[in-house]
Amino acid sequence: MTPETRELLRAQARADAARNPSRFERALTDGSRAVRRRVRRVDVAAIVGTVLAFVLSVGIGTAARGVDERPATTAVVVSPARTTLHPGDSVQLAGVATFSDGTTRTVTDDALWESSDPAKVRIDEPGRAVGVSVGAATITANYDGRTAHAEVVVGPVTVTVTLVSVAIAPHDTELAVGETVALTATGTYSDDTTAPLTGDLAWSSSREEVVSVDATGQARGLARGRATVNLDYQGHQASTELTVVPALKKRVVLESVSVDPSEVAAAPGDAVRFTATARFSDDTTKDVTAEATWETGETSVISRPEAGLAKAVDDGSTTVSATWQDKTGTSTVTVVVRPAALVGIAVDPEHTDVCQGESDVQLSARGVGADSRAPVPLDSVSWKSDDPSTATVDADGLVHVDSKDLQTVTIAATSKDFSDWATITIVSC
Repeated sequence: MTPETRELLRAQARADAARNPSRFERALTDGSRAVRRRVRRVDVAAIVGTVLAFVLSVGIGTAARGVDERPATTAVVVSPARTTLHPGDSVQLAGVATFSDGTTRTVTDDALWESSDPAKVRIDEPGRAVGVSVGAATITANYDGRTAHAEVVVGPVTVTVTLVSVAIAPHDTELAVGETVALTATGTYSDDTTAPLTGDLAWSSSREEVVSVDATGQARGLARGRATVNLDYQGHQASTELTVVPALKKRVVLESVSVDPSEVAAAPGDAVRFTATARFSDDTTKDVTAEATWETGETSVISRPEAGLAKAVDDGSTTVSATWQDKTGTSTVTVVVRPAALVGIAVDPEHTDVCQGESDVQLSARGVGADSRAPVPLDSVSWKSDDPSTATVDADGLVHVDSKDLQTVTIAATSKDFSDWATITIVSC
């Protein structure tokens, strides 16, 4: 055996002893025992040589077998293979390797873990997948050249809304014998929302001889007295008390007051009459115009009514209200200033003096209404000169005078069936 070969074997033996110290100790013990059985009286150098040779032989064989017999990785699996999470939740995945000698071992901490989409699922530590946002990602474990995959799906957070309580309307009401009232059920849910209840509603009456109730919640008064109507829905209960009174003695209450009309068109100074009507629980009505207390929002638009009578003041919109027995009715009143009736037209200026030669005079026409406080707009005006050779007038009332003669010209304006005129006198200047 060459020195190089001997050194190589020694190095392999030392490496094997480092990897398997228990085997090295057993080999050393066994070698020592063998030497003691064979040699009883020898010097120390001979004993050490014999033991070293034995250890080297065992180490060389072990090293050779270690190189040849190391099991190979044949497969890797990840479990669970598919998981569903919510954002913020996590799952611990496990990697298990299978070797050529049929053994298996958990290699979670030794494997390399990767996510196909860290924005959806990230890996915080070996094998721990954390949901980040709604979506899916493939998680891959790589160990000793073998790979395995698992799918992690991140779904939206779902909130379960549950029914908390039920209520009946109307609550504790009165009805007459023979009268029917429709009861309705409303549910309140864990997210603080409410909704009408339909479907399997179980209605019942504590005194069916006083009040009957059908499956739709229609309660009918049968006889004078009181009865409790109960509702059971999905394990929740509610109740209301109904009082049945004789038909002729049922308490009548005021329900509302209304004001009419809601829109008014009037000229300034016109009288506007409002009516206040009270409506009662038995569907009867009463005119309370004279008894009601009247108010107006803007007295610049319409005056405060007295017994329903008000006066239109000016263009605008406001409110008029009537209150009677703690009930108030309100109308939005729009006052449109209606032009007064046209009773004539007037031309301005009525008379003008101009000098001989050429000159212009501007005339205008206005409508005259029954209420002289405001002019009445005119749709159209036609103009005419009684002496076109001396003075002409255009459609806008502009008069052009061209004369050396001293004379007077009349210019007439006509709108609808009404006319007026102005005179222009040519004087010496």
